[in-house]
Amino acid sequence: MKYLIGLLIFISTGCATVGQSALMGAGVGAAAGTGIGIAAERSVGSALIGAGIGATLGSALFYIVARAEEKKDALTKVTLKDKSKGEQVPMLTMPDVVCHELEGALENSGTKWVGPHQVCEIKKTTVFSK
Repeated sequence: MKYLIGLLIFISTGCATVGQSALMGAGVGAAAGTGIGIAAERSVGSALIGAGIGATLGSALFYIVARAEEKKDALTKVTLKDKSKGEQVPMLTMPDVVCHELEGALENSGTKWVGPHQVCEIKKTTVFSK
């Protein structure tokens, strides 16, 4: 069930704006909360409390996911404009970066200690794409 909810979040926020995603999350959360509220206790009050909590949590969760997707899209879809001609330049690809952890080591004949750290290397640089 939790995988189904996660899948629903990612599918439903794909083509929506952040505001639309938050509203959609409120609706999905309210429906789920109402069902949980009724399952806990068969009363209108329990259903309304469940709907309120579900709407709040659903809205917040869908908003967070939509913002993360929006930021990711902004990083991968960089477009530039040639200011001299006013035409759009092709998109840029993301670089391939490989990182690995290094253990601490002594250097300079034992007079220098370099602690554990991460080293990253660019394997493929950013290029224009069609």
